[in-house]
Amino acid sequence: MGGHRTIGGMENFDIALRLKNLRKIAGVTQEEFAEYAQMSYKFYQHIESGRKKLVRIDTIERICAAYKIELHEFFNPKFCELKKFSVRKEINSSAHYKPRRKS
Repeated sequence: MGGHRTIGGMENFDIALRLKNLRKIAGVTQEEFAEYAQMSYKFYQHIESGRKKLVRIDTIERICAAYKIELHEFFNPKFCELKKFSVRKEINSSAHYKPRRKS
């Protein structure tokens, strides 16, 4: 096997690079994404930078859930659509919108 790592037939799949690319597509910072995914900024930073070499599958599933993508889409290097992703929270407060009163 010559020392090559494969995941599901994919040689040298780079999780850190995949995370960075997805985040850039989403147009958010590491800190924004970590907050949205409800994980520590430093923890996420270590994963994306490649300093954390082993990443549990449940962590990848949490990241996928935050991006609203499926696990198979995460591991598909050609997948790059995040149409449903947004870190912006909807505002459902009447304090932000007051209808005009009729005079």
